[in-house]
Amino acid sequence: MKPIAFGTDGWRAVIARDFTFPRVWAVATGYAEWLLANKESRPILVSFDARFLSEKFAAVAAAALAEKGISVSISDRPAITPAASYHVAANGLGGAAIITASHNPSQWNGFKIKTADGASAPTEITDPVRDRANALLESGEVPEDYDILASPPAKSTNLQTAYVERLSQLADLESIRRAGLKVVVDNMHAAGTGYLDTLLEKAGCQVEAVRAERNPLFGGVNPEPIEDNLGASLPLTRAPGVDVGFALDGDGDRLGIMAGGEFISTHRMMALLALHLLRNRKERGALVRTVNMTSMIDALAAHFKVPLLETPVGFKNVAKLMLSREVTIGGEESGGTGFAGHIPERDACLAALRICEFMATEGKSVPELLELLWGYVGGPHYFERLDVRLSQEDKKYALERLTKASPEQIAGKSVVDENSLDGRKFFLEDNAWLLIRPSGTEPLIRIYAEAKSQESVGHLLKAGENLVMGK
Repeated sequence: MKPIAFGTDGWRAVIARDFTFPRVWAVATGYAEWLLANKESRPILVSFDARFLSEKFAAVAAAALAEKGISVSISDRPAITPAASYHVAANGLGGAAIITASHNPSQWNGFKIKTADGASAPTEITDPVRDRANALLESGEVPEDYDILASPPAKSTNLQTAYVERLSQLADLESIRRAGLKVVVDNMHAAGTGYLDTLLEKAGCQVEAVRAERNPLFGGVNPEPIEDNLGASLPLTRAPGVDVGFALDGDGDRLGIMAGGEFISTHRMMALLALHLLRNRKERGALVRTVNMTSMIDALAAHFKVPLLETPVGFKNVAKLMLSREVTIGGEESGGTGFAGHIPERDACLAALRICEFMATEGKSVPELLELLWGYVGGPHYFERLDVRLSQEDKKYALERLTKASPEQIAGKSVVDENSLDGRKFFLEDNAWLLIRPSGTEPLIRIYAEAKSQESVGHLLKAGENLVMGK
């Protein structure tokens, strides 16, 4: 088995191969010991998503925490991660252990740790938890019997009701109600059923919910709200009268948007959200984006004269700034956005409500809102990502070549600046850019590009691949 390792947000592994009851027990025990060592005596929430055996893994985690004398509550049904994070922050808990593998394929499961403010745990927490868990497994100090699966030693907690009520306060439901929107909601057979559809119905929307039944195999499709996975819902948004479609990922923290049969990229989604908050809600906090997010956010920050902050990849880096600065919105390339006045965590449901607010306030469709956006950012921006899979040794050599590279031009565009915040990012003329960075958990290098045309993006990705391969 592979050693336990935490990525940008939690430990994830294949069920029955690396994700097993003893290993979940070891991680939960490591977490419990970290809490005790840091004198955290408040209760801890254990939550879980709709994956295979998630509630059973949650029961083991709850038992391990309780065994160390920690007061534990457990969600009474599959719940989305933002609801768990909100519950922790709103009720003054010490943190949360969440059994979820987010958008990963069905054979995976995972273990996320949340801090007392609802944010993803930083490496200062996950590193010692990881080390202790691996030490317990190596020494064989794990139970052989899991009788606890029959009756978890924790009181069950409804996370949905208070969360829906909170978002009803944060969003302008009256404005949405007046717009009379017809909305498709794709729950992707995951934990989000009953959250966004309920909120939209409260706002007077006509909701068509698809893939709302729990299915641990997710119908054979990864629960990641990207265009290739939305065959069940994307065509429905072409129907007469349908205004917009939303899709939630496996644990409800990432959002996909559809309109008129077209998928709206996560970059355009964040730019639309930021524009609404700045233009209509008059918020003036900083805009925070990860290094691989669109420069449309930079243009909006400049236009509205608000600070722009850039972080390495991973929402936990965005969350740190949300906890220390006045931030209007923070976002990452994978479709997660967090908002001022809420939790320092991605929240797909609130993002969807904000899009509906924007449509209602402006009286415009999503394509019309994009046209409005182009006026602020200098026209459409296009983005793509290319993953180059390499052996670990070839990956090492590629990174060495990249470190030494000093191109003056890339794909015919002059290099005007660069940074090494996370990988190497080359800023090019005409506001184009190219980012090359290694994956932290897989033997591959990711190449990202943004430009004013799809053709230019293709040329930049090819040039980036050549840099990686030493051509």
